Amino acid sequence: MNIMVTVVMPTVAPYVKVNQCRQQGAKVIIWGSNIAESMMHAMKLVTSEGYCYINGYLCPVYSRYNDRDIIIGQGTLGIEIMEDVPNVDAVLVPVGGAGLIAGISSCIKFNNPNVLIYVITAPKLSGDRVSSMSQLPRSIEAWKASLLRA
Repeated sequence: MNIMVTVVMPTVAPYVKVNQCRQQGAKVIIWGSNIAESMMHAMKLVTSEGYCYINGYLCPVYSRYNDRDIIIGQGTLGIEIMEDVPNVDAVLVPVGGAGLIAGISSCIKFNNPNVLIYVITAPKLSGDRVSSMSQLPRSIEAWKASLLRA
């Protein structure tokens, strides 16, 4: 697609993530000792360079999780899943800001309404938050340790 991407990561970012971004052609800027400092630098780049801030993690000013184009873009992952595993029964989707699951589940459910979509979330995310995302009451009975890492 030949789209230039700049990713700002803190000094504590796992090497595998930094390396993977670079291998995919992204310009990686290592800035700050934590995600908050990295985000502040990324937001400065939005102003100084005219970049579009996409992540939105904990940043309502620049949040793009509910942006139509971002959700459509994330939905392409759902298309890839359906192409790679046409008879998929269930899909596990990590949830933070809900944009990823909105895109993936929309595409998957459009292609096959019978596919089950499971929300994978951090232990501190409450049942109320999960319920509000699905607009249906959901209970979270037990939390178990996970290897999921965003």
